[in-house]
Amino acid sequence: MGCCKSCDEGKACEGGKAAACATRPDLIIPGPDPAPPGLIEGDPENSGGTTDESHPLIPLALRPARPLPLNDRLKLGNGEATASSALHLEGVSSGSVDLVVFVASSISSVEAILEGGVDGENFSRVASMVLSSTGFARFRFRGIRFRFLRMTYSASGSPGGVAVLATTLNGSRN
Repeated sequence: MGCCKSCDEGKACEGGKAAACATRPDLIIPGPDPAPPGLIEGDPENSGGTTDESHPLIPLALRPARPLPLNDRLKLGNGEATASSALHLEGVSSGSVDLVVFVASSISSVEAILEGGVDGENFSRVASMVLSSTGFARFRFRGIRFRFLRMTYSASGSPGGVAVLATTLNGSRN
């Protein structure tokens, strides 16, 4: 029995009521989000995103001065790779990617790649970063001439290794 309801449910500890109690991060399984990441259901304007009418399958847009969280607890195992949904660019030609790796258990590196595309389906590398430990990193991009962006992630390390990370995109017109 854990020190709080979250620990009992296998989630992160809510308050550390007992010094020795904390659910191991590798047991935290992301739950389904009620809306796409970064989009407040029913209120896309205030969430930093907006729906893109010309591409109904592209639910979010990156706009200047509106940080857009892509994920807050992405779990990657050794040898796994995944990609975010495509984001439509609205007046953005430069910006930055903030990446936080919370857990890197038996993972030697996490690679984050920013990709751009003109049609929302085919992408090419714009910028990338490799982190070899937990922590925060930011990389910048500029001169974007694509209509869409997405992030891809991969992790490598020992069998059974896991990484948990979060990403936020920031856009500007410069």
